[in-house]
Amino acid sequence: MRKCIFCGGRSGSREHVFPAWILQKVKSAKFACFIGHHKNLSFDEWITKMVCHGCNTGWMGRMETAICRTLGPMIDDHSILLDAPQQWAIAAWSVKTAMTMHSTIHSARPMFYTPEEHRALMVSSSIPSRTTVFLGRYLGSPNLGGVAVDFTVREIDRVSECPVRASTFLFGHLVVQVVTVHATPEYSDRTILIGCTQGPWDDSLVVCWPTKGRKLYWPPALAFHEGIEKIEFLVLADRYMIGREVPL
Repeated sequence: MRKCIFCGGRSGSREHVFPAWILQKVKSAKFACFIGHHKNLSFDEWITKMVCHGCNTGWMGRMETAICRTLGPMIDDHSILLDAPQQWAIAAWSVKTAMTMHSTIHSARPMFYTPEEHRALMVSSSIPSRTTVFLGRYLGSPNLGGVAVDFTVREIDRVSECPVRASTFLFGHLVVQVVTVHATPEYSDRTILIGCTQGPWDDSLVVCWPTKGRKLYWPPALAFHEGIEKIEFLVLADRYMIGREVPL
């Protein structure tokens, strides 16, 4: 029996990874998707069977109803000033979307987010520790897409590695990137720094989470665009892939 990744109850209903209100707002013939080694995926529907109908129509539905008033204008490329509660709501929604996206390949690999992290999000919109949520703007043709990559971070001459997941989404004109680090016990009380490729990230992204308790203006000064080197959406999605890949 399939279990819901959030409540642990029986799942199996076909639920969209991207909610209906976004699918209606951004008309896309196909989804572009990259998940780990599964590259260049394209399909008409992006469905998960790892979320139960009760969660989808209950707390997740309430989350969608609340967030669409904030995200809707951003998807349509309207500037907005986000207060701290709105930043938290966007971050929680973004993590929920990242968790749901990963569930589509759950049968092929272990889930990155833990059962405790799934449940905490469901119960109290608690965002996993060591999570950063970035927001950007896209000026290409409005489209939908998602990219997920896994990698590890370790210090030189140390064997212990900390797993990281970076999930990047494109919703019309809104770009969202969620990066979560799972610290091993020896790093639980230490700061973990993640390197990435050089790019105009300070000008093209704003940090939505952790919130600094003050209002945040979106969009940032520089936007991503298709076909322009250094500011393509996929360049952002792959910016952490700077090490040497080791076959499993």
